[in-house]
Amino acid sequence: MALSLCAGLAFAAAQPRYAPPPAWVKPATIPERAAKASDAAVQILLYDRQTRFGTHADEFYVESAFRILTPAGLSAVNQIAPSWDPQTQTLTFHRLVALRGGKTIDLLGGGKKVTVLRREPNLELAMLDGDLTATVQPQGLKVGDVIDFAFTLTLRDPVLRGRSEDLEALPRPGVASYARLRALWPSSKPMRWRATDGLPAPKVTRTGDTTELVVEATNFTAPKPPTGAPARFNDLAELEFTQFGDWAKVSALMAPLYVKAETVGADSPLKLEARKIAAATSDPKARAAAALRLVQDQVRYASIGTNLGGLVPADADVTWRRRFGDCKGKSALLAALLHELGIAAEPALVSTNAGDGLDDRLPMLIFDHVIVRARIGGKVYWLDGARTGDRDLDGIETPAFHWALPVQNSGARLEKLEAKPLSAPAFESVLRLDASAGLDVPAAVHAENIYRGDVAVAWNLGLGAAGKSAAENALRRYWRGRLPWVDIKSAAFAFDDARRRMTLTMDGSGKMDWTGESGARDFQIVDSNLGFEPSFGRDPGPGSDAPFAVAFPTYDEWKVVIALPDKGAGFGLLDAVDVDQTIAAHRYRRTSRIDDGVVTMTASDQTLGPEFPASDADAAAAALRQLNDFDVIVQDGSASAPAAQASAPDAGPTPTDAAGFDARAAGFLARRDYAHAVADLDQAVRLDPAAGKYVYNRGVAHFEDHQDDLAMADFDRALRLDPKDELALEARGQIYLFRGQAALANTDFDQAVHLAPGDFKVVERVVTALQNAGQFGAAIAIEDRMIAKSATAPLYNARCWTRAASGADLQAALSDCDAALRLAPGAAAILDSRAFVELRLGRLHEAITGYSAALRAAPGHAVSLYGRGVAEIRNGDRQAGESDLAAARALSKRVAAMYARFGVTL
Repeated sequence: MALSLCAGLAFAAAQPRYAPPPAWVKPATIPERAAKASDAAVQILLYDRQTRFGTHADEFYVESAFRILTPAGLSAVNQIAPSWDPQTQTLTFHRLVALRGGKTIDLLGGGKKVTVLRREPNLELAMLDGDLTATVQPQGLKVGDVIDFAFTLTLRDPVLRGRSEDLEALPRPGVASYARLRALWPSSKPMRWRATDGLPAPKVTRTGDTTELVVEATNFTAPKPPTGAPARFNDLAELEFTQFGDWAKVSALMAPLYVKAETVGADSPLKLEARKIAAATSDPKARAAAALRLVQDQVRYASIGTNLGGLVPADADVTWRRRFGDCKGKSALLAALLHELGIAAEPALVSTNAGDGLDDRLPMLIFDHVIVRARIGGKVYWLDGARTGDRDLDGIETPAFHWALPVQNSGARLEKLEAKPLSAPAFESVLRLDASAGLDVPAAVHAENIYRGDVAVAWNLGLGAAGKSAAENALRRYWRGRLPWVDIKSAAFAFDDARRRMTLTMDGSGKMDWTGESGARDFQIVDSNLGFEPSFGRDPGPGSDAPFAVAFPTYDEWKVVIALPDKGAGFGLLDAVDVDQTIAAHRYRRTSRIDDGVVTMTASDQTLGPEFPASDADAAAAALRQLNDFDVIVQDGSASAPAAQASAPDAGPTPTDAAGFDARAAGFLARRDYAHAVADLDQAVRLDPAAGKYVYNRGVAHFEDHQDDLAMADFDRALRLDPKDELALEARGQIYLFRGQAALANTDFDQAVHLAPGDFKVVERVVTALQNAGQFGAAIAIEDRMIAKSATAPLYNARCWTRAASGADLQAALSDCDAALRLAPGAAAILDSRAFVELRLGRLHEAITGYSAALRAAPGHAVSLYGRGVAEIRNGDRQAGESDLAAARALSKRVAAMYARFGVTL
């Protein structure tokens, strides 16, 4: 369980052993009557994890049995590849067999069929863990075979000094016919334990000197984390064990390792470096900043997890001499320099993945990163030697790790890391369009995107290392994704190191889209829309009332400047409503003006906190939907009616039939003039009361005007006129979803899909609505039926994405994506979906590789960029990750909210 930080006596075992299970293991029987088979690739029959905490070593026994249900399920056998650290662990195989027709087929061959590899899967990310992997490539397996696999890992970690800890969980996702967690410990090892929500009640018994804890369940389905909740609500169906009495014991355990690493020799060159810094300034903050810069700039990062389980830091002198080190070594080096400069400092342990909710966990070594806590002038500064580009201590934001554990000989408590809202935009977009020569000729375009802070540094590292030609190509791809209608003439970048600011610029020209409705010459201002169509629906279960997570802290600002012809004579603005609203922990602001023939629109989105309560969700959804109605539109009044009268009915002849009123209503609806649209549709319905399409269109106008009751009445009437109107069924289902009436919504959606066989667009709209409402099971049920009729790549991909979004049955999701790729090799959307599945599975290297493939097929795709950024940050490459996240947010203001809705946050 314990994660290597950044990644004595060695317990060397470079080859696996082969032996029967230990005597303390209580055998489990593979159920004869298994849970009902799903459409997953494999069916979990048995999931058994048994642990014995011993006085000299801890033993972890694992047995799993699963039935291969589909050809795609055969690939699951390739995942039988346990890894172990040969310095502290021994791997013992007990069996790997296939059960077929009453026969048992040995797949190990006494070890002859096992290959041991040192894979180092993250080598290209400068990460070494030293783990070995035992791989088996069984032959001749068939659909229907049952695979039974059992092994034991034995751990002797001298760093823990005899203490034990563990974190176990029942299988997620999917259904296990029989699942068990079992733990044993002697009275000489007083273990504490904690069960999280979604776990069956543990049974604890004592026999003689031994305590036994058992959790077991039949036909167990692990609960799904609440959609869009903070990361701490993902800790479901888990069982924690620890021998640490409190967090201070963990802190004190690690302290001697860092005291040793921070101690430098009398002739250490670090003393000379410290004297140089001290001679340059007497300001302790400036000295600390100089020491941090030295560690960041002159010692490259390389994760080293090969030193006794990855917990022991290298000595500061060794790290300086090597000029590379991981977070442990760089933190020890930085602390040593600060001590030489008379600045109080100590390393602090943090978790990049498990930080949220860490204070609720039992104390254990669940950390995977180390930073430094420095105290100067009564203020605490959190310094990270593994970062780059920090120049001023006051400019360093509080890291988003939630909690830190300072490493002190006397022990320390967890210290909360509270990030604050950003006071200035981290991302700023400025787009200048010169249309002064006329609306029908290409406008000159100048664009600037400004990044500040960590993202700016990441951009500089990436572009600086690419070379001039490659950097320009990358910038051109970036701008094509952002402004595809612009003919790019030049693209450049400039980095301000002192201010940590990256400016990307582009110059070109392009034909602005001035085609409006009803003869008007309208231009919809890019980035002026701040709202979106949210749905904060959740399935019932643990955490259904949990708050919703927000990507925090962020602050983005967009500015569009348009020079108009004739100094703006006759031009006006539609929907130019000033905005200053706080919704769902976001502050949305917007202003728009025409002054001296120049349009200026400025909009911003600033997050104010990391989450908002579920009780605010309905009101927030309504406010965001309403905000979504207003894109600022520039209108040329000389082409139609004056801007001040833009919402008035057309001055042309009044329509004489239902079709005419319906056509004119469409124009009003496009311009969000709902009152006049409804009035015209009233006339259409009066003239042709038997035509359901006019009733339906009026329902759409009511729906867009947030008059849901009137819209529902129209959709009901349209369906009475034509019970086979799939559009009306879809629309009514949407309202049912907004009202929380999921069963009625699903009935309408099912019928709509049934009435439009082969129309993937109908399926796509319905499934998207269900996904956004958190109704993943209903969405999958529809996709199941469609795939049974027509197994197409888009349908397989849709079900893959739905399963990935739900976080359930991820192996089946992989099978769906693989099936889709066989039908459409190299399709970007499918590669993106598959990478998302890998991200949900925690296979970060595979996720990064998959997203990269998707981006090669479709450069500039915001969803793929954001997913890759999350994977990179979780994998320890914060610079690349921040760069990808920034590029994604520049392309889409909603991409972070989409991932958060599916529970994927940093």
